[in-house]
Amino acid sequence: MVILLEGDTSVLERLRKPDNSATLLRNTNLFTTAVRAKAEGAYYASHLIHCTAKGVLVRSKSEVIVADTLTRLGISYDYEKRLLGKSGHPNDFRLPDFTISYEGDTFYWEHLGMLSVPSYREQWERKKAWYEKNGYLDRLITSEDGHDGSINSTTIEKVARERILG
Repeated sequence: MVILLEGDTSVLERLRKPDNSATLLRNTNLFTTAVRAKAEGAYYASHLIHCTAKGVLVRSKSEVIVADTLTRLGISYDYEKRLLGKSGHPNDFRLPDFTISYEGDTFYWEHLGMLSVPSYREQWERKKAWYEKNGYLDRLITSEDGHDGSINSTTIEKVARERILG
């Protein structure tokens, strides 16, 4: 489906989240005889299956570690909150993994989970260029998975303490 929309897309962004979907709670499929597995709680789309300590659904286990570290340190955040570009145009925006507010300062944290995949790396380079072009680079915090998919929660905490808590 293609939706042509002129103007503010924030309503669609909010409604696209799996936890706002009535369809995902249904136990039917018109095209296959699949039935969702019985499980406690609601069923969510496969790309947002990891739950943080605050109950926020995120895309990866690494993002759970970042989110839970921020929570443990008393740092508030929003997950994938819209960040507008300098132009102010409603379609010129990005969704940082975490938008962090701490003592009047705002930071944007991107966790880079698959830099060893060329298409992911290229997408990240474009996103980083957007941050720079729009004057957000000095408030950007990044963390990375290892090349083998590993993550070090001690490193995540160190980055949070140095960049946010000072």
